[in-house]
Amino acid sequence: MKTFKALGVLLCVLPMLAWAEGEKPPEREVMKLTSEHEAHVRYEMRGFLVSLQGINEALAKQDFEAVARYARQSGAAAPQAAPRGLGKALPPRFREMGSTTHAAFDQLAVDAATMGDTRVVLEQVSGIMKNCIQCHAAYRFGK
Repeated sequence: MKTFKALGVLLCVLPMLAWAEGEKPPEREVMKLTSEHEAHVRYEMRGFLVSLQGINEALAKQDFEAVARYARQSGAAAPQAAPRGLGKALPPRFREMGSTTHAAFDQLAVDAATMGDTRVVLEQVSGIMKNCIQCHAAYRFGK
């Protein structure tokens, strides 16, 4: 377990070390959204985090029914109705990444419920988190 924690810390610190040595952090596209649109996107992103935390907690208990339940919370059927005009306001690649992430949660729910395989769930969680990291590396809110 200590190895995983050390690896996690290292992965978080390495990019900061590179930037500290004079490299600029990557530029991110600014998404200029209304406050209502931005609030909705932030709400969905927090939902992803809540689902991932629940999945990890359930996985530690080998409770695959709960893993599936938490995954469904962020699946394609879960998002609240988006505010009018949000789809047009978001960059196409951002919308695609969001759809991919919702679909990945759906697949995780199915696989957790049918396979009950920790390795499979961990691989899927890793893939979902990569989507989150790629999105946060590419986009930011701003005016």
